[in-house]
Amino acid sequence: MAALHGTRLRILLALVIVLPALLALLALQFARDAAREASRTLSTLAMTQQLVEEQANRNLTIRGELIAGNQAVVAYMTQALGSLLPGEAVDYSSIVDLLEERRSQLDLDLAAVVAADGRALAVTDAYAEGHDFANDPVFVEARKRQSVGTGLWRDGDRLLHVAMLPLARYNAGDAYLLVAEEVDQDYVKTIAGIAAADVALVATSASGPGVLASTLPATDADALSKSIARWPAGDASSTGKLHLAAGSSQARLTALFGNQEVRVVQIARRMPLSATLAAHVPIVLLAMLSLVALLGAIAWYSRRVASPLLALERLLERAASTSDRNLHMDPAGSAEVSRVATAFNQLMAKGQQADRHG
Repeated sequence: MAALHGTRLRILLALVIVLPALLALLALQFARDAAREASRTLSTLAMTQQLVEEQANRNLTIRGELIAGNQAVVAYMTQALGSLLPGEAVDYSSIVDLLEERRSQLDLDLAAVVAADGRALAVTDAYAEGHDFANDPVFVEARKRQSVGTGLWRDGDRLLHVAMLPLARYNAGDAYLLVAEEVDQDYVKTIAGIAAADVALVATSASGPGVLASTLPATDADALSKSIARWPAGDASSTGKLHLAAGSSQARLTALFGNQEVRVVQIARRMPLSATLAAHVPIVLLAMLSLVALLGAIAWYSRRVASPLLALERLLERAASTSDRNLHMDPAGSAEVSRVATAFNQLMAKGQQADRHG
């Protein structure tokens, strides 16, 4: 019976090896597919952000041109900016009134006129009032190229998407028109909605990264900031894992409108287990069928081979210890077991005959 016990051990060992191996194979396949899906999502997010920023630049520039390109506005502004010519006074109040009217009509958050040397001449927002733009990258770009410059300004937790237009292109003197709109929760919702993912805006500060807007649950804000703080610093876009309340997710950080102090965090959502299983129906079915087949083989072996042989073992032990010749074994089971049972029963019958003749 040692061979029987050895066979049972081998079957048990096969089950112990095969089942974990099957589960490991499934987990590996799930992980690979999740990584590929995350990579595709991040690529879609990168393209989406680029398209959204390009569209936002065009939209803001068009609204600026509606101010700078209007002939009546140009004539009015040229007259008001008379001090740009020697001996003439500037009517700043009338310029501010004009800018405020146009700002409201075009749904802008800020409008200003900036002199060629970078001085703010007339503004509709306290943030730009008295500001020296001489070294501002957006102004420097517009002045150097004599074309529209765009970028991002940060006023604490407030973000302003700005465009600077040379008024000389519209025959309104050697000055620049500044228009701006706030970047808020709607921006991240736009990107997230197109790419079906999560997006956040994170700004750097002395105390570390801070979340300005996000499509993530509020409970993830602190976890997001702490996770990003552990990423290597650098100007280039970086990709890595974020550790959030719901688990880790692949993410990429990119500058918002070219401003390295404000990053767009593109987050690939983790697929729910139900969706993961649905995406791997053939593999899951194969794994289930393999497991059912293995358990079925074990059940068949136990019922048709192992159990009858164990019964035979007990009968032989009883015959050897008691000399009982009236023992009988049911020949049910596999063909081999049936032949063994028949041989045992014949042996018992011959023993009974010998006892009667003895």
